[in-house]
Amino acid sequence: MVFIFYIKEASNINEIINFSFKLPNFLKKFVFVFLKIFNLILVKKNVIILPYLDAHQISTRKQIKLANKIGDLLEKENAANIALSKYLIRNTHFKNYFHSKNIHVLNGRWLFQYLSLEILSYISKNMESKKVSDLEVAILANTYNTTIKDIISEISQNVKVLNIATNNLANFKSTTAELYEKFGISIRVSNNRKKVLQKADVILNFDFSEEVINKYSLPEKAVIINFSNKINIESKLFNGININYYNISVASSITSLFNKLNLSSSFPLEILYESMHYGKKSFTDIMNSLNADKVYIKSLIGNKGQINPKKFKTE
Repeated sequence: MVFIFYIKEASNINEIINFSFKLPNFLKKFVFVFLKIFNLILVKKNVIILPYLDAHQISTRKQIKLANKIGDLLEKENAANIALSKYLIRNTHFKNYFHSKNIHVLNGRWLFQYLSLEILSYISKNMESKKVSDLEVAILANTYNTTIKDIISEISQNVKVLNIATNNLANFKSTTAELYEKFGISIRVSNNRKKVLQKADVILNFDFSEEVINKYSLPEKAVIINFSNKINIESKLFNGININYYNISVASSITSLFNKLNLSSSFPLEILYESMHYGKKSFTDIMNSLNADKVYIKSLIGNKGQINPKKFKTE
């Protein structure tokens, strides 16, 4: 597991002013203001707490100064991965600063792809008329690595039809040849997106850009899941469902752990859970953790927010 720093605003004054002796409230407020003026931060193990109760109060000038101070700390600790609170992640200066320093800001999308089969289960359950084993699935991917290879293997063993659209034909055909030899599963691999997408119930878009997606005709009522980035579908003929994110539920033991660390109210659960496993090398280990921690899809998110499960019903 990769070491992660969590960066958040204070939940309350006592979280950042926690002396062994009691202070009157007016002195606590004075100290809190002092910390703000001098851009002082509190570090508790791997949690960095800013002296603000509301991140929206942080001015642009303060954001830059705090980001620089945190950047110096991360460099000293040789840390390359962070999680920003749900408020801080909206601050452009924070995100841009860390990206410029090649510091990875967790956003839940690394975990997203490992939930592919769980998402298909959620969709088919809400379709009511189809099981996962009835689905025709298309994968859009040019990037080839062991993770995508393992995901293809898992999905291909559970769905009716799996097709892959890619410009990286050689590597993907090698993988599908292995699957055919091992399981007798036949998978079409092509750079002809139209043929691959033609009958797809669900499209798993791993890395195709918005520009590329909008060059092709999508099946009118298909469900498309965008793992890498948020995608806007421009076609007026598309009457399907465009999924750009997700919400999960996990075992109570996991949420209790985050509560004890005082992180639950500041960070989305998806990012907290991702931080527990980010950087694990084994696909099998990650999938075993998802099962052990009872990770389920709670809801799927479109461009306008949470998607009503009834929208997945087929006529």
